[in-house]
Amino acid sequence: MKVGFFAGNIFSVSFGGGFTFQTTIIEALRRAKCSHILYIYYHAEHMLFPTKDGNLRFVNVTLETNPQTDPHPLNTLAERDKIELMYYITPFYSHTLLPFVLTVWDVEHRLHPFFPELSVSGLTLPQREQYYADIIPRAYRTVIGSEIGKHQICRYYDIDPERVCTIPLPVPGYIWNTRPDMGILARVGVEPHRYLF
Repeated sequence: MKVGFFAGNIFSVSFGGGFTFQTTIIEALRRAKCSHILYIYYHAEHMLFPTKDGNLRFVNVTLETNPQTDPHPLNTLAERDKIELMYYITPFYSHTLLPFVLTVWDVEHRLHPFFPELSVSGLTLPQREQYYADIIPRAYRTVIGSEIGKHQICRYYDIDPERVCTIPLPVPGYIWNTRPDMGILARVGVEPHRYLF
């Protein structure tokens, strides 16, 4: 099976968790030992990856298509590459005619509509809700990081629990090689080894 992974816009470090999530997934795919050719599609103003890296094929959608003449550039490239399933590694969907797996980080906007993320993401609460209400039911599978998130997706969007997979969100490898500054923890009254930093 030929699987495409859509990373969307490759974020900068300033994007925070989204950037960490993307780079952790891409690095894990680079290290994966499999016989399949995996295509990673992304948007950027210039090439960020070599075209080929072992069993990975990196495709810059921005540079390989013309959005003025092609309203669905990801679909065009996926057809060219004979992709059979698209896996959106971030919650940002781009139209294809393929079955797809959608990653959803959370649906907290339903519980906390005042959360600051809503005011800085560019989407209003109604836009975000309409986006998820439209895209989640069309996904072949939806991936979320916790059982609570799975329950929320099933409840809020009336999705069969068998179509929602709980896969803990990845943590970058460098996390395991760092130690918290015990002096800072003591100053703010946080008990060491009780929390993951």
